[in-house]
Amino acid sequence: MLKEHSFTVIHKAASVKNAISAEKMGVDAVIIVRNETSGHPGMGDVGTLVMLPRAVDSVSIPRYSGRGLFRWQKPC
Repeated sequence: MLKEHSFTVIHKAASVKNAISAEKMGVDAVIIVRNETSGHPGMGDVGTLVMLPRAVDSVSIPRYSGRGLFRWQKPC
């Protein structure tokens, strides 16, 4: 229904299984969340840094991390 009205659908997935199911249902992207995202989803022992590469290998839609990951560089 949302996609019929030009909405972008992004699903929060706490596991690779959830991400695969979301892709099959036609969502546009998934956000991978685990126990360090300060919420109840993904309360297992596997963290985002392990789960995100597994999701990248398992689904072809865009994948995002629910955790604040960045690459810090010293200023020039």
